[in-house]
Order: sequence, then C-alpha cells, then structure tokens
Amino acid sequence: MPDVTFEYNGAKITVRETTGRDELLQDWVKGELINAIAEKQKKSPQLLDTFVYCEASDFAYVLMRSTVTGKLGYTWPKWRDASREELYAVYTRFMENPRELMRLWLNALKKADREIPNPEG
Repeated sequence: MPDVTFEYNGAKITVRETTGRDELLQDWVKGELINAIAEKQKKSPQLLDTFVYCEASDFAYVLMRSTVTGKLGYTWPKWRDASREELYAVYTRFMENPRELMRLWLNALKKADREIPNPEG
C-alpha cells in the first residue's frame, strides 16, 4: 500500500500501512511506554487506569507507523532507538496535539491501510 503524507504547520507527516511486524511489536512498545508512565506516576503498572493502557496502545500504533520531518513542536523519535523517557515525552506531547492534527493523523493511518495501489503505476 502507498504511504500517506500530509503537512501541518510546517511538519511533514508520513504514515505507512500496518505490517505483521507492527502487530507483533506493538505490545513491546506499549509495554515500554506503560513502564515509563508508571515510573513517572510512581505506581505499579498494574495500578494504572485502563484508559492509560488504551492510549498507550493507540500511541504505539501511531509511533511505529509514522515519520515526521519539519517542525512539529517536539521531537519525533525512531521508536526502536527511543528510551523510556523519550517515549514518555513524545507520548505526553502527542496527546496535547490540536484536534485537527489528530484527525488528520488518524485519517492518514486508516487511509494507508485501506488504499490499494494501482497495479499499472
């Protein structure tokens, strides 16, 4: 499937389709983020709110499939190289994105998984 790219306030955001590897590794990224959130909140991961687990899972899905160039207002890391602290920092900033940007991003993710490439192109 083709990548989907959009621009927002000087940032170029490209998302790609979901792969089998994403499905397998998303739980690992989510786990690292959950541990980072638990450390910041000084709680056991088992005591975190259910909504935190949902957000962390969705964010891992976005992080693994997205590349950002330009000025987003915060650093978008390569998820394989990111420390727990970096994951937590980008997660907290991402959740503060304007509604318009979130809608564009989520729509691009859906479109990347839905579009069928032109066999002649």
